[in-house]
Amino acid sequence: EKLKLIAEQVKKLPFKPDMTGYIRGDLIAARPEDRVYLEEMGLWSHYYGIESLNHKAAKSIGKGMHPDKIKQGLLDVRDYFKQSDTGRYRNTFSMISGLPHETPETFLDGLKWNSENMPEEALVIFPLHLSDTVTDGVKDNTSEFDRTWRESGMFHTQQGTDESFGAS
Repeated sequence: EKLKLIAEQVKKLPFKPDMTGYIRGDLIAARPEDRVYLEEMGLWSHYYGIESLNHKAAKSIGKGMHPDKIKQGLLDVRDYFKQSDTGRYRNTFSMISGLPHETPETFLDGLKWNSENMPEEALVIFPLHLSDTVTDGVKDNTSEFDRTWRESGMFHTQQGTDESFGAS
């Protein structure tokens, strides 16, 4: 409803804005009608925090939609925007390396899918970062993941070398 209301107000402007923003991949896949409102408001440059295309790894950080559904949703939204009146579309696809249950093979499979299906789009990869600096003063601004990763038992805080983790 909020997207619809914003799109209605933006259409009243004497110009069409060019906007970029964070778009939840699971929501755009589950609610394809939202892409209409995004296009109407000029939000054609999307940042997707996908994190992983390995279902088990994504679930470990609270992203439970099956990767096949997200992949199809991203392809559909890309095609929708490219076929719109303006034909404008860009995305940044963000992944996290080092998630539990992610193997080098599954991570590389995600990169391969991205390069084969979104070759003109941006890809960013962040290493998993587990912070011990969450204090009582900022806990209200942290994510559920930030507050509970230690208790989940899926992560460890050991420091190591590249070699001890099997990297060369």
